Amino acid sequence: MAQRRIPAVIRDISIFVDGHGFLGQSESLKLPPIKTKKEFIMGQWVDTRMLEQMEVDLEIRNLSQIMFQSMGTGEVTFKCKGGFFENGADKRAIATIGGSLDVDMDTWKMTDGLKTKIKVYVSTLHLELDGEEVLDIDTRNEIAKIGGVDIYQTLRNSIQ
Repeated sequence: MAQRRIPAVIRDISIFVDGHGFLGQSESLKLPPIKTKKEFIMGQWVDTRMLEQMEVDLEIRNLSQIMFQSMGTGEVTFKCKGGFFENGADKRAIATIGGSLDVDMDTWKMTDGLKTKIKVYVSTLHLELDGEEVLDIDTRNEIAKIGGVDIYQTLRNSIQ
């Protein structure tokens, strides 16, 4: 009989900016869907094995100078560290996200918490779950390891 798995619960998310330090706590982090482009050819869908564009949405609970300092450098790398509880054990998730960004400082209201929304247009994405690499994507260098399989390896070998 299969063992019943208890769903994972996110406990906390901390956001860091490489080269600048701690950015803040995050209420939410939306990692991008990993999708490849599909073409409809001769009555069937064909997977092109080319990744679609990726965007990450995150929200922090403050307004930070670090965010604006890092925007001036062009491409920014965020390290998002999350703690989660699954099957009676504490585990961690680390998402390293690189790309250009947009910042939405949201509406300021008296007595409301300050929130800042950040959208990252992803060029690199690395995801570790409890110390194990599950994603390593670098669109500029045509690297896309998903579950340990690099879907661009054959392409790189063909053009180099």
